[in-house]
Amino acid sequence: MEISLQIRAFYDALPKNHMLRIFFNEHELILEIMEKMRSTNSLLQKTDHKVDADELIDALLICSERLLDTVSHLDREEVLYNEMIARKMVGPPRVMAMDHKILIRNKNLFYNTMLQHNKTEWDAFRLRVNDLYLTLYYKLWDHLQKEHEEIFFLAFDLIKDDKTWTEMSEACDKIGYDLLIPAS
Repeated sequence: MEISLQIRAFYDALPKNHMLRIFFNEHELILEIMEKMRSTNSLLQKTDHKVDADELIDALLICSERLLDTVSHLDREEVLYNEMIARKMVGPPRVMAMDHKILIRNKNLFYNTMLQHNKTEWDAFRLRVNDLYLTLYYKLWDHLQKEHEEIFFLAFDLIKDDKTWTEMSEACDKIGYDLLIPAS
């Protein structure tokens, strides 16, 4: 995912502990995981025999576990979405929340497929992994792009008072962090 300099500059200009900047930075880490999945999946697709793929399967399993560990990130984003909905901006944040459900389902499907690798014929397994990876990658890419380029800008324009941002940040702190722990 290519992030424009203008968008990066917006997030970099926010205070280090601003929730939108934290979300953006976490997205970069999620994209790193997805890039690792892309390159590993590419190698897996070129591997003719399961016996030659143990390290690749392990690497994809680790990536899928890391993606599953991002649940608190999604829960914290929903703090923002709920505030947007409370301020009568309903459609975009609800679509993002529905995306979260789809992403969680796709992450679980990928993870469970990786766990079942010994129970599936090799060519069928590779095809399934590739299909699930592509589905997850493009859905996640689309979701992050919408957040970076639309949703977070809308929220920033909609929520003007520092008190609300502080309250939302405190709610996020109670949920916890999985990828990136902001400084106190």
